[in-house]
Amino acid sequence: MSNLIDAAQRIGMGYPGGIPALAGRMGKHVRVLQAKLSPINDTHHLSLMEALEIQLMTGKADVLHAMATELGFVAVPLPVPGASSGDLLRSVTRMMAEVGDYAREVERALGDGRVSDNERRRLAKELTEAVQALVHVQSLVLGSGE
Repeated sequence: MSNLIDAAQRIGMGYPGGIPALAGRMGKHVRVLQAKLSPINDTHHLSLMEALEIQLMTGKADVLHAMATELGFVAVPLPVPGASSGDLLRSVTRMMAEVGDYAREVERALGDGRVSDNERRRLAKELTEAVQALVHVQSLVLGSGE
């Protein structure tokens, strides 16, 4: 479960100006948000609404993806309507690259005959990206016939 807080903390630390800037934008005290985003703090807890707010403000869905992974799901962004054939070609190329990245990660993970926890996380990340790219291409193809 700490993957969720780790994901939220990564978002906060990656925000321009870091957690202090994000806290200011959210109208929260810096120390309170830092505590809520700390995996070692057990007195302050990030609420679901705060996690959503952070993701909406930053455009980063890391907490959503961590939650989906914990539950055995993959979160896929909704397609943008009105895509052109150039968008489709770029999306197919990206899809193939993502599938290739996943295949390389599988090869790397199986190289020593055992799959470590870090390798499992990388495999999950690469698989999520490949599935997202596949679904995106499918949505563009289905949308092009309208």
